Order: sequence, then structure tokens, then C-alpha cells
Amino acid sequence: MKINGALSAILSASLLCVGMAHGQQNLPEKEKPFILDPNRPFVYLKFDHFGPGEPWGDDEPPFRIWFRFVNNCNVPVEIRTFGGPGDMLGVMDDLVAEREGGIVVTSGDFIEQDRAMLTQLLPELPTPGGPAVPQSEKADSPAQQSSQKMKKPPKQPWGYDSDVSSVMDIPPGKDALFSLPANHVGEKWHFEIPFKFKTPATHCCRAEEVGGEPLMRLTYGIWDLPPAIEEEIKKLEHSPQTGDGK
Repeated sequence: MKINGALSAILSASLLCVGMAHGQQNLPEKEKPFILDPNRPFVYLKFDHFGPGEPWGDDEPPFRIWFRFVNNCNVPVEIRTFGGPGDMLGVMDDLVAEREGGIVVTSGDFIEQDRAMLTQLLPELPTPGGPAVPQSEKADSPAQQSSQKMKKPPKQPWGYDSDVSSVMDIPPGKDALFSLPANHVGEKWHFEIPFKFKTPATHCCRAEEVGGEPLMRLTYGIWDLPPAIEEEIKKLEHSPQTGDGK
């Protein structure tokens, strides 16, 4: 009887341990925070390096900037990509002019068009302290014309866009290495990369009254670069060999 009692106690204890272990397995996991690294945004670009690179278009300088698109949240994100020369990865981006005082600063060509239009509307512009002088009588010296030409602001290039592209998934905590031409950042414009969350595929059709989806943009400007690289980009932007500041 004593042996049977001991066996019963051991069996009961074993079943209790198994039950507790099973119960712990069924406990809900601790909810993960949305942002993995609380010291960083939920997505961001990490500067990798700057250096010579093969131009992918006629309006690109022979220098590129390499970035890592970091997903710092617990939800996968998607970006649009395309293949560059060799095995290099390109990312779709939009170039956006900076605003000064609520006015969009356009490229040099548009500024010249605006000035020409204003001259047609106002053929005679008043000069401070004197009568109006017709534009035809205002002739700049060759030195002034050369100086004005040298001060022409760099022309804003086009961003990357293509009819043929792929969707890249970036899992939580991972990143994607890509490069952009050095002139996609400038003193008068910045670039923006569209991205969105990757949602689970559904097995049902969309309801007729439901539509639209969120689309986010990661903004990056010349001020986001390391200071030494920022100065290099500014020099490159105004270089007669690589920029339009000539």
C-alpha cells in the first residue's frame, strides 16, 4: 500500500508538471513593440558610402551614394526597385524642390522662363530713384553676362521611375542596400522614396465600398548626410564638370 501511495504521488506530480508546462506554452507571447530600436524612426536610411560610380543616365555625374533602407518596425515593408548595371539595385524615388517662404524653388530653366514672361508683361520696369527704363536699353557688359551665367543655379534632375519594376519586401529588422546618383540630393531639392506596409494576402474579393490604401514616403535631403559628405556633394553640385552651375 505504501508503494502504491508513493507511485500515485509521483504520477500526480508528473501530471501536474506536464499540465503546467502545457499551460505555459499556451500563454500569449509578450506583445512586440512596433518600433524595434526606440532611438530610430520606424524606417530610415543609413548612409553606407560615397564614391565613383557608373552613371545610369545622361544627366548623372560619375559619383553615387550608397544607402541602406532599414526597416525598424515589426511589420514588413515594400519598396519599388529595378535592376541597374551589373547586380546593382535601383530604388524608385521622386525629386522634390525645396520651399522657401511657401514658394517652390524651381530649376534654373524655369526661373529663366518666368523672367522672360515677366519681361513681356512689364516691358518697362521702374528703377529706384529714377524713371522707367525700357528693357531693350538695359545691356549688361560681357563681364556681367559671364558672372550671371556662372551664378545660374544647378538644374534639378529627374528621379528614378520606370514602367518595369519589382516589389522588394524588407522584413522586420532587415535592410536593403542600394545606390543613387550624387545629384539626387542638392541644396534646392531632396528625394523621397515611396513605401508601404506588406499586408497578409486575403482570400476574398474586395468589398465595393472599400478602396484606397496608405502610401508613405521616406524623405532624405543633403542635410541628412554626414557633414563631410554634405560638403563633397555641394562642391560636386557647383562643379562645371559635373553640375549645371556653369
